[in-house]
Amino acid sequence: MLQLVKILVRSVLAITIVSGITFYILVNHSTDAMNLTCKGKWLQSGKGETLFAAFEFYRPWILWAEADGNVRVETTQFPLSSYFSEVKTIGREPLRLFEITDSYRAGMIGGYREASKEIAINFSKGLTFTGNCRDGI
Repeated sequence: MLQLVKILVRSVLAITIVSGITFYILVNHSTDAMNLTCKGKWLQSGKGETLFAAFEFYRPWILWAEADGNVRVETTQFPLSSYFSEVKTIGREPLRLFEITDSYRAGMIGGYREASKEIAINFSKGLTFTGNCRDGI
């Protein structure tokens, strides 16, 4: 009987440790980040602008995600900050493309081309940013 209790305690302890490690990995290592600083202009006015973009990509084991990631952007000259909930990855490195959409707006909002480091985002009608990016913020 004592032997059975020891086996049961060890089994519960092993399951607890494995569950804890799995939970830690899911919480702390479920995304990968790409931060960009983009120099460009507003397409309509031609005024210069700097845009900061923080892409967050979900790891393959995040099965419940409908998209490959999301992106938060912020501009310096025109006070604008936006969150786009859906980034879809097309292709593989070095010619990877990122399509930016949002669950609240129909159609493509923008995109980023990794090889040429070009970004274009349509924030609203008459407000489109285009520019070239470098890594880091």
